[in-house]
Amino acid sequence: MKNNRIKCMDSRASTAVKRKIENFKFMSQYSDFKNIKKNQWVIRNYNYTLNNFFATRNLSNEDDIVKDLRAIYDIKDKGAPSIAMSGASSEFKKDNNIDISLDINFNQNNIKISDSIGYHTEGVNEDDEYGINL
Repeated sequence: MKNNRIKCMDSRASTAVKRKIENFKFMSQYSDFKNIKKNQWVIRNYNYTLNNFFATRNLSNEDDIVKDLRAIYDIKDKGAPSIAMSGASSEFKKDNNIDISLDINFNQNNIKISDSIGYHTEGVNEDDEYGINL
């Protein structure tokens, strides 16, 4: 990933495939999470020793993220989905290393959309596993 875009590394890929790869965005890049209020999450599990957590929340069909997902993935399920968040962080605003996974479940048709976010301050000036300078 470079400049918040995925780069196609395969020189054999067609122009159409390269364009599709480079225009792909993760849920955390295009969705607005500002309207999801902090106090509406239900903490299901928190391990103080390991700083791991798991929380869930029911979403509304009026939430921006639900509207975005329905438009992008053509989801026909009319029921309101739920979102689950899990990860590792002692405190979101102070911690330099945060790993969070988001899972959105549309229950009627067993549709699940997942995304992961990692923030690590010590790794911004190094090559990733594919040799791309970050």
